[in-house]
Amino acid sequence: MKTPITHTVTTVVDLFQTSTSTVRRWSAEFSRHLSPYANPGKGNERQYTDDDLRVFAYVHRRTAAGIPVKQIDLELDTATLPTLAEFVRGVSAVPDDTLVMGLTGVITANQNTQRLISETLDRIADSVDVAVQLDALRREVDELRRRVADLERQKHGHKDNILHTPVYDTPQEPNA
Repeated sequence: MKTPITHTVTTVVDLFQTSTSTVRRWSAEFSRHLSPYANPGKGNERQYTDDDLRVFAYVHRRTAAGIPVKQIDLELDTATLPTLAEFVRGVSAVPDDTLVMGLTGVITANQNTQRLISETLDRIADSVDVAVQLDALRREVDELRRRVADLERQKHGHKDNILHTPVYDTPQEPNA
């Protein structure tokens, strides 16, 4: 079975120049005329098929004309729905609704990808900052280890190389 092309709430909001709450309200009010993707249940993202968008185009036009929701719901049982091309371009000469909506989906996906890339670059910059801070802390810890080693040598009577001997130096054999 072919999976239908679906569109996000954001796409519907942009297409019909309306709000997210309006799209959700329409999804509930006209649910019997929409695909199951439009009201997927708690925790699942709403998605809309091309046919759902045609229903919304009809609803949009009728609500703009002041028709009550109940009447629109009844009309949808027998209404001839506009093609997406008619709604999107206002002209029936646009050849393929799926192409127009597919391109809208591609544009939305591209915008989402750009946003994700920007967020990823921000995280990388933050990681670089953390790496620089970590390197500085490692140098500080190394210096503190040197000081501790020098203090221990001083405590045991070794006064040479105080505060100059790195912790990682191997002990020198005395000259014979």
